[in-house]
Amino acid sequence: MGSRTILLVDDNPNDIFLAVRALRKADFKNVIVRNHGKEALEFLHSTSDGNNDSKAAPEILIVDINMPIMNGMELIRALRADPLLGQLPVIVLSSSFNPKDQNTCKELGVHTYLIKPPSPNDFKSAIAELDLPPLSKEA
Repeated sequence: MGSRTILLVDDNPNDIFLAVRALRKADFKNVIVRNHGKEALEFLHSTSDGNNDSKAAPEILIVDINMPIMNGMELIRALRADPLLGQLPVIVLSSSFNPKDQNTCKELGVHTYLIKPPSPNDFKSAIAELDLPPLSKEA
């Protein structure tokens, strides 16, 4: 069975551990981790140029809001402005219950806003709601 390639962007090692564990329990095995938005954006550009066969382009971005260097909101804004990456489905994973953060995410086209720590079912439900093409049998 194939698995979606997911890019998880978070700066907190404990939150990364919990999210990766929940994703794996939800049967999402191919998780790539980056620690801040700039690092994630550079990685996404390296996979979207069509010249790098060794890196699978992520199909889903799961991103924290509060990170150093480039926070989650800045990353999402940069993605939405990029013609190659603008349609990448985004799930926000945050500890913020602030309605302002949630509204800003909605305005930026975030598909789902999950509160940390997520359960495997949180991820299954959020990813099932995305309009993704079917996995190929070779994936």
